[in-house]
Amino acid sequence: MPDPLNIDERRAQLMGFMDRELTPEETADINNLLMRDAALRAEYESLCRACDKLDRVQFDMPDEAALRKLWKSPFSSFLHRFAWLLILIPLAILMTVTGFQLLFNSGPFGLNAKTILTAIFIGLGTLLALVIYERVSTYPKDPYKDIEK
Repeated sequence: MPDPLNIDERRAQLMGFMDRELTPEETADINNLLMRDAALRAEYESLCRACDKLDRVQFDMPDEAALRKLWKSPFSSFLHRFAWLLILIPLAILMTVTGFQLLFNSGPFGLNAKTILTAIFIGLGTLLALVIYERVSTYPKDPYKDIEK
């Protein structure tokens, strides 16, 4: 029976035995212990069952779009949303103001169309600059840049 103080070492040896990583002397020692100790043998069988279950597990790799989404930084995600807001909100305001001006021939909000168009162009420029920055900063580190699909 193995020494209770030495059980962690025996478990490590059992794993080495299962992976065929032990020396011939250690393998013979573990074989002798397995024949004499029922508790150690039960632990060995339990480890074998667990390894069999792990061998049957398969991993599906995510597609390229999911990986790209995973690696996006929070800063990048915030800037994308901010740029879209800078485009869509002034565009909605511009459409509303233009609609009111067409209907009532006066601007009830007193907003200048040049200001709204400027905000739209700043949003578009921010999105363009962000995309260019991401492409330029990741290109030198890309391990797959030479691989053709």
